[in-house]
Amino acid sequence: MVASTPDQARAQQAAKDKANANKANASRDQKNSLETNFGGTQPKYFLDFDPYGRVRILQTLIGGEPEQRFLIINPNGVDYSFANKTQVVKAIRGLYKNQKEALRKQLLDLGYITEREFDTRSETALNSGVLSAANEFTTEVVDAYTVEGTTKFPTFDKWLSGRPAAGDGDGKKNLPVRDINLMDRDVVEAIVRDVYMSELQKEVDPKIIKAKTDRYMEQIKKGTLTTIKEGSKEVTRTSTVPFSESQVRAELGEEIPKENTVDYNRAQSLNFLTFLSGLERK
Repeated sequence: MVASTPDQARAQQAAKDKANANKANASRDQKNSLETNFGGTQPKYFLDFDPYGRVRILQTLIGGEPEQRFLIINPNGVDYSFANKTQVVKAIRGLYKNQKEALRKQLLDLGYITEREFDTRSETALNSGVLSAANEFTTEVVDAYTVEGTTKFPTFDKWLSGRPAAGDGDGKKNLPVRDINLMDRDVVEAIVRDVYMSELQKEVDPKIIKAKTDRYMEQIKKGTLTTIKEGSKEVTRTSTVPFSESQVRAELGEEIPKENTVDYNRAQSLNFLTFLSGLERK
C-alpha cells in the first residue's frame, strides 16, 4: 500500500526495517546453529561409517557412545530437527499419510525396496526403505552444508520426488557401484615404512617405500566395486576387498622376506638373540 502521509511512510519503513532485522537475526541464528551442530573440529553431529563400514550415517555421542540420527527439514527449508529411527519413520509416514502407496512406489523406483517387497506390501520392508532413504537424505543435507556451504534445504518429500528413478538414464539399472574412501598418502606411507622397519629392523631405500606406497594409493583410488544382481528371490551384492592396514601388513609380510632375503634373515637372527638375552636375564 502506498503511503498517503509522511507518518504512514515512516511507519511502513519502520516495519520493513524491523522485518529485515528479524530476517538477519534469524539467518545469523541458523548459521550459528549449523556451525555448532555440523561445523568446526568438534561438531555435535558428524558423518561417519556405520559399524559395518557400509554406509555413512549421521551420528552423535550419547553417554560416550555413537547413536544414529536423522534430519527433519521444516517446510521453510531453514529450520530443522533431529530424530532417531522410530521418530523419522513416524514423521515420514505422516507426510504420506494419505499417499502410502505413492510412497511405496517411489521407494521401489529409487531402489530402496525390491519388487518382491513392493508386491507383498510388506510394512516392515516399507519402513526399512523409508530409513534407507531418510539416511541418504540426511547425509546429502549435511554434505551440502559442510562441503558447499548450503544453508537452505529441501524437505524430504521434495527431495524424494526430485530424484531420478534407479532405472532412468538409458536403462542403467543395476550398474556396478564404486565406493572410494580417500586416505592421506602420508598415512599409507607411514604404514608401509612401519612394516619394513618391523621386518628388517632398519630403514630401507626411500624408492622402495615410494613404490609400495604408490601401489596402495592406486588401489585406494580404484575404490571398492560392488556389483548388484537382482534375482527372483533376492538381490545379491558382491564387493571387491577394500583397502586396509591389515592387508598391507599381510602382503608386505610375505613380500619382504623374498625381496630382501639377506636383510630379513639378519633381522630374524637379531630378534632371536634378543629373545635369548631376555631369557638369560630372567
